[in-house]
Amino acid sequence: MTTSRTAIVLWTSFCVAFLATVAFYTAFDPMEMHRHGEPLFHSPLAGYSISFFIVWAFAALCAAVAVYFTRPKEEVNGYCPVHTGPAAEVQPESDLQ
Repeated sequence: MTTSRTAIVLWTSFCVAFLATVAFYTAFDPMEMHRHGEPLFHSPLAGYSISFFIVWAFAALCAAVAVYFTRPKEEVNGYCPVHTGPAAEVQPESDLQ
């Protein structure tokens, strides 16, 4: 992946992660999340940070897959165009013997 495509993937996924984290923690307090009776995070900042990076990684993966599948045909499997012309003509079988 080129540098510009990498930057596009990381920047857009960063924006998505920011919006998703803000939307999620607008409704939920990280200190009220418990697992087996114990708090899930040691501090609110840890909750915000961990969830932000998880969402950012997932968004980056989704964006990278989208960029991968929208590549031009020249980049896929060493695309080799079919040449038509005198050099591409097939010789008759009698000449092959």
